[in-house]
Amino acid sequence: MTTDTKVKLIWFSYVLGISTAVSQFVGIILAYVWRKNDEHHILSGHFDRQIRLFWKTGAAWLVAFVFMAAAIYLDIANDTAGQSAKGEKSILFSVGLLIGIAAQLVFCVTSVFGGIKALRGKP
Repeated sequence: MTTDTKVKLIWFSYVLGISTAVSQFVGIILAYVWRKNDEHHILSGHFDRQIRLFWKTGAAWLVAFVFMAAAIYLDIANDTAGQSAKGEKSILFSVGLLIGIAAQLVFCVTSVFGGIKALRGKP
């Protein structure tokens, strides 16, 4: 399989990951495996971008989950104490949700544009 095909296949798996998260994990594994074999090809820079994109998106989702978990924790803690902190909970949860949506949107757009660049043969 040529490097061109490998790069396109990984971008396609990332775009497919919009509906199935499993294909993103397949894509990252393939990027790590194929990066070492094809490091001198003109499109080899795509492998590094694919790996960086995956981990940056994962870090953003981790931050999003921390915000959402904090909102859930506040909800449970305040319910047991008989207090109400609806504003804090909804803001924390909303911020987490917005971070997650933004991360996924950036992932999708970057994957589509990366795929287009790979189809055109551009590094």
